[in-house]
Amino acid sequence: MSLSKTELLLTIQNEITKDHLEFDAFDRISKIYIAPSDAVDGDRCLVKEFIYHGLSEIVKGRKEGYSLWSSSFDELPDFLTDDLSNHLTDDVGNSLVEF
Repeated sequence: MSLSKTELLLTIQNEITKDHLEFDAFDRISKIYIAPSDAVDGDRCLVKEFIYHGLSEIVKGRKEGYSLWSSSFDELPDFLTDDLSNHLTDDVGNSLVEF
């Protein structure tokens, strides 16, 4: 589902979204990709890029533009995919996820 720029902005403003953060070498957020929750590989997304003052965490400027959502953004980090994290239970110990 490829949205026009106007449709994308309205969707991001009014509906559930997903995002992907990239960090620079100093562990500061360098880019945020924002897309509708149903976006797939190649769909248009909004990207915000942060420019910092020297080595500080003070934001000097911000650029916004458009990019393409990558399916790799949807992959979960390893610490969220281990066996213990996937074993969700309710208050009385009943399994909420079937394996």
